[in-house]
Amino acid sequence: MTEQQSAEPGPSTLVGRWFRATMLGHAAERRALHEEILTDGWRRGQIEFVRAVFDLAVRRWFGTTCDPDGIRELVAEIPHVFTTGTVPSEVDMAALVRAAIGDSSAAAGSIELTTVLHTGGLVTSYIVQQLQLTNRELDRLIVAGEDLAVERGWQIGWESPDEDSSSIDNI
Repeated sequence: MTEQQSAEPGPSTLVGRWFRATMLGHAAERRALHEEILTDGWRRGQIEFVRAVFDLAVRRWFGTTCDPDGIRELVAEIPHVFTTGTVPSEVDMAALVRAAIGDSSAAAGSIELTTVLHTGGLVTSYIVQQLQLTNRELDRLIVAGEDLAVERGWQIGWESPDEDSSSIDNI
């Protein structure tokens, strides 16, 4: 079997490819894909894809138990690792982490979509770095996130817009 035949598929969506380029630090590719996303604006399903990958990464990091000290340590570390750009509040990040683990008391439902997007990117990036995921493992995580977002009822590709197909302007 050749390497091409044994290669697993990578992200199949525009947002999945953008997320991969972001996680790998491929700045030129990330910028080009982001410009493509901005052509029509961010869609809710794309943000929910980021949340799905975040949920999977958080579960991989913590398992299914809510460790308050571990969550506090994780979210406190994010502003120190990512010193440029938008870093959400530790309270919002912690609520999203708790919700990802399955804590039904986490007040994550009212958190703004921009905060979900930024938290998803930053925390997932931190976890990917700390776990030293290979490119193949990262691809599997992203593909699983694409699948999970679709299972949750979101359309994340451009072929068929979300039910709420209006763009989200403030991202």
